Amino acid sequence: MFENCEVIGTVHSQKLGVDVPLLGIAWMSDEEWQRIAAEGAVENYIRENDHEPESLEEAFRWQREWLDSKEVI
Repeated sequence: MFENCEVIGTVHSQKLGVDVPLLGIAWMSDEEWQRIAAEGAVENYIRENDHEPESLEEAFRWQREWLDSKEVI
């Protein structure tokens, strides 16, 4: 997962006794996260119900109910 991340520095771990690489991992803004979550909820709703939701709130509500109905390991 992190194989392609740029190493931007190191930090010494006293516990491990070695230098540990610091990775330059891109962060996502809250706005971007919310936009992607909304797109995913609508796409999942359409895939499972064969029509668009009447509202974004309906897609989120359906998705929460769908997830709640699943067994989590």
